Amino acid sequence: MSESAARAEGAPGEAPGLSERDLVARLKCGDEAAYEELVRSLSAKVLAVARRVLGSGGDAEDAAQDAFLAAWRGIAGFDGRSSLGTWLHRIALNAAIARLKARARRKEVAMQDGPADGAADLPSLGEADPAQRTELARKVWGAIEELGDVDRAVLVLRDVEEVSSKEVAEALGLTDATVRQRLHRARQVVAERLRPSLREDRKIVCGGRLDLLFDYIDESLEKELMTPVFEHLASCAKCRGFLGAYRQTIVAPRESADALESVDLPERRKRRVLEAARTLRPSSGAVM
Repeated sequence: MSESAARAEGAPGEAPGLSERDLVARLKCGDEAAYEELVRSLSAKVLAVARRVLGSGGDAEDAAQDAFLAAWRGIAGFDGRSSLGTWLHRIALNAAIARLKARARRKEVAMQDGPADGAADLPSLGEADPAQRTELARKVWGAIEELGDVDRAVLVLRDVEEVSSKEVAEALGLTDATVRQRLHRARQVVAERLRPSLREDRKIVCGGRLDLLFDYIDESLEKELMTPVFEHLASCAKCRGFLGAYRQTIVAPRESADALESVDLPERRKRRVLEAARTLRPSSGAVM
């Protein structure tokens, strides 16, 4: 199980006398009270998933609403092999991706340049105290928010949700090569915002090829190049330093995903979800 899936594991219905198994059974019987419990228990987590892909705003709330209604319609397809929270996490990802595609159809996706100078160097999130961790998370996600829609989605799906490049390509209608290119570009933009030192070292002074280091990080380097690159890293402090800093910017979004204050789905949205559910009945269709 990925870290992102593990973050979604929290079982709803932890009140005394209501286990997840009981909740699922009631949901499959069309119990609206059980559905309300699901919405109120997991709305913040579902909205967080949508916000990571879509940014803050109405589209993320729309995606969260879509996810809950899809779960209600398809609850009969839940087989219990994962937790209810993990199952809903995946539905929320799919709903956010669908909203992203709809947004792209409404307007040409704006491919933004890297943000302006001025951010402080980024220390390790694992070493930060809670206040520092929250501040660092704000910087990380502030930089991610400034990416264009597709670049942000690619970075979040790969580095935070840990979806494979192939799955991201299929979900967004891109080629695998394009996903890789956009991922590296997005990482560089975030790195430039968070680590000014990386900006100074775009080209490795020793003359090495940056694309080989990127492929090395992604474990996609051709086998015959692995040994030469590894040997070079062992002897070149400049490349090791760049590699370490670049890796840190990859880890930072995932490490900081839960560091910001939780934002719950607004009550008006919850009411809308519950009202819409009353016009629907759970069906046998799976929604994964």
